[in-house]
Amino acid sequence: MIRLLVLLASFLAFPAAAQERCIATDGDTIRCGNTRYRIVALDAPETYRAECQYERNLGYQAAGRLAHLIYTRRLEIVPIAGRDKYGRTLAVVKVGGQDAAQILISEGLARFYDGRTRRQSWCRPGQPHSTVLR
Repeated sequence: MIRLLVLLASFLAFPAAAQERCIATDGDTIRCGNTRYRIVALDAPETYRAECQYERNLGYQAAGRLAHLIYTRRLEIVPIAGRDKYGRTLAVVKVGGQDAAQILISEGLARFYDGRTRRQSWCRPGQPHSTVLR
């Protein structure tokens, strides 16, 4: 159900007519036209290559929340130098004047991530891990 809501929300146009249409593709990525932006300073749970069902579910929640933020508030994307290993432009993303990363982190839908340390697992202790979940 959450997956369906995220997909439906991604087809809604951003309300500001002058703003290029942007969609949240997951909890840490926004696509505007042909440009994909990786939000810096956060790690959001995965949806496509989740290690466990808990991570996948939380990933859909994070993506849905980011979609809601970018569709209901003024969106500002500030690209910074560099790209990530997937070719996404690194950027600070603000919604309604607030840092989107800080909002997601404060709501427990993402963690601070400096890009240098090893990513922590989102799976709960004792939960089966599988990188094959789809």
